[in-house]
Amino acid sequence: MLFLIYFSYISYCNIPPFQKFYSSCNVILLVREVIFKFLEIISFLEGYVNFYGKINILLASSCTSVPYMSQQHNHALEVQQELVKLGIIPAESSLVSYNQIVGGGAACILFELCFDNPSKKFIQKIDPYNNKSDQFEDYEINTKFEYNNLKTLFENGFSVPQPYFLKLVPNTRNLPYFVMEKVEGLRLVEVKERNPDQYEQLIEKLLKELFRIHNLNPQLFPSFPKEELQKNPYASIEEKLRIHNIYLKGYPEELKELLPVVEWLERNKTRYPCEELVFTHGDFHSFNIIVEENQVFKILDWGSLSLRDFRTDIAYTATTESYFDEDQTFKDRMKRVSLIASIYEKISERKIKGLDYFMILGCVFNLIRLYGAIKNPKITGLKEEDIAFFHTVKDYFLFCAYFIRETCNVDLKQIQVYFEEKV
Repeated sequence: MLFLIYFSYISYCNIPPFQKFYSSCNVILLVREVIFKFLEIISFLEGYVNFYGKINILLASSCTSVPYMSQQHNHALEVQQELVKLGIIPAESSLVSYNQIVGGGAACILFELCFDNPSKKFIQKIDPYNNKSDQFEDYEINTKFEYNNLKTLFENGFSVPQPYFLKLVPNTRNLPYFVMEKVEGLRLVEVKERNPDQYEQLIEKLLKELFRIHNLNPQLFPSFPKEELQKNPYASIEEKLRIHNIYLKGYPEELKELLPVVEWLERNKTRYPCEELVFTHGDFHSFNIIVEENQVFKILDWGSLSLRDFRTDIAYTATTESYFDEDQTFKDRMKRVSLIASIYEKISERKIKGLDYFMILGCVFNLIRLYGAIKNPKITGLKEEDIAFFHTVKDYFLFCAYFIRETCNVDLKQIQVYFEEKV
């Protein structure tokens, strides 16, 4: 019966048989869609709504015979029930799709949920760390931390996605997660690729948003230990070096090329004491910014918000945003680094000293992740999609390696060889 309905529908819509059927990631939702369209065609028949409702129940119950589909159904249903309970969507809303977003990153898993009646979209952000260890004593802390940051920022008029609810364990996934609005628009990196001239006009706006973060009111986040950090002018640097050294000690053979880079950072850290602690985003670049139609920025990924030296933020942004196209030279990139630094200095009325040092400090952890792809993915828990993503931003890694060679006189040969072999 269902296949007769399906073939009636594809004939009506002029769709090649099975093409849409197998391309869908959710067969159950597709069949429901097929039935709904078919019933629209025969809507003159009395009682078709009741018939559709019965088929809906039948399909929902049939999910239990397919373990994966049943799990996905339960996950989506849990989110839907919470949204209904909070009055965010009405009880009569129906789920249109529930799909994983590829490229969510190593630190999270992202799903997009689409509903109709009315049409609304949401993002479910899941923390994949589902077991306790010495490193993650409370494995839910990351999720709670980011959700609370997002909630505080949204309630105080900051340009971030609206958070709706936090769901800790126990839940259907046995993983902590939160749900927020899906922001419609292009990521800033897509604007850069599609319309370089428009991106150039947005650079100053980008840096004004960063400066705004650096001037967040400390009273909004009273739990941050500002007084303790102020006692040590090198706390921002030492925090990053401590993490680097944990990995170097744990994987000395795989990361031996990076050892002289970290030693260079250790030797030179006393040249750059922190003059003022500010709130830093920690991962501020064009992948984490969505540009809406009215050119309003929505800033994503608040799991690294912290009190640090402002130079850790601006240096990381300068490194990532200096890329423009494949034909640019190292000098071209350094000109853009200087441009970004000078615009920030003008906005903030603050001089940036030691930008080179903080650029290297900021890129070492990403290089540790890259060496994981080269040597051992277990170093930072890389997934296949993470490694694939590295190749889309290989220019960033090659620039970091070149910059380190020019600044520290350390040659990271394995990076060059790795990308040459993968071409």
